[in-house]
Amino acid sequence: MIRKVALYSFPLGIVIYYFIPILFRYNVDSNLVTYLILLIVTYFIGCKFPLAYNVELKPKLFSKKSIKKITFTLAVVCMIIFIINNGIQNIFGGNFREYIYVINNQWENVGWYRKINQYIGMLSLFFVTFCGWQDGLNKKITLVSVLWVMLNVIPRLLISSRLFFLGIIIYLIAFITSSNIKFKFLSFKSILFLCISFLAFYWGIGKRFDMNEVGLTEIVLKPLDGLNNLDFVFRLKNTNYFDFEYFLYHWTPIPSSFFDIPETNLTYLKYDINEGSSEPMPLIASAFYLQGWYSLIYSFILGSLVSGISTVWKQNKSFFNFCILLAILYMTLVYHNHSGWRAVSRFFIILMWLKIFLFYNSKLAVRYKLNKSFT
Repeated sequence: MIRKVALYSFPLGIVIYYFIPILFRYNVDSNLVTYLILLIVTYFIGCKFPLAYNVELKPKLFSKKSIKKITFTLAVVCMIIFIINNGIQNIFGGNFREYIYVINNQWENVGWYRKINQYIGMLSLFFVTFCGWQDGLNKKITLVSVLWVMLNVIPRLLISSRLFFLGIIIYLIAFITSSNIKFKFLSFKSILFLCISFLAFYWGIGKRFDMNEVGLTEIVLKPLDGLNNLDFVFRLKNTNYFDFEYFLYHWTPIPSSFFDIPETNLTYLKYDINEGSSEPMPLIASAFYLQGWYSLIYSFILGSLVSGISTVWKQNKSFFNFCILLAILYMTLVYHNHSGWRAVSRFFIILMWLKIFLFYNSKLAVRYKLNKSFT
């Protein structure tokens, strides 16, 4: 199931965020529609050339003992960071969102607290995934897993993020996938979970927005409309030629400080100022802004990589491959309309480069037989 969802997630994201809103608009640039169609076409062409790497980390490098050591270290780091930044006081004082976005100015390049907080958030998602995977194998929910899920969910809830329950969803997906349990959407437990999630979502949104002025429907549907922001970037495109530096910027984990890249923040591009809350930059918009029509190369490569890991997953349902599938969903569906290409694809690209590195390193990895036929 997850393999098919991941395989079709990119074109599905384009349909959800762009083609559906197009149905309610009459003045859409025909070139923009053509671009969206070509993105889907080149993606499926790329799927016909799957790039699959049949490698896995050696078991001793990914043991439970090493994971526990890393977990303990991260827990200590989290506590130190919160304490020295008065984070505990701000969390329980109900000012966490203001503390994150205002006091620790999100526009400052040297805002080390925000940077570290982002890395901790990414690592907590990884451990939520790992806990769900291990619990699924053992078919038992552990206390450690509950604590990691809470560590991921509570800070998101306190800053009134609409995706505060993402950690719970990822844990459940990992648990269901590794346990081979057939999930029934109409079961009592699933319906109860959806009801509780909706109530928690409504409560969290009520803390962030004035529900008397902004309706719940608008709050839920507005983030799904990526067409306006994509249309703005499409008309503003910075270049019409292929730039190899921009390509490396988007497709490698090299730190962005090594590149000389034009400003790609949507708030700055629209208003020429850096203040307040940043408007979301759609995934494909940042790629188009830097590469123009040559960004279609990206969708071809993405199709090749996704179809490759899809082929690998059919024969080796390992945690490593599951993480890549999950990173694909995170990139192409969950945050398709929220952040630019580099920001959303970073974890996926790091994992793919790690696969490539391991493919040529027999000391750290093992290979397994792979039938490269793609269906």
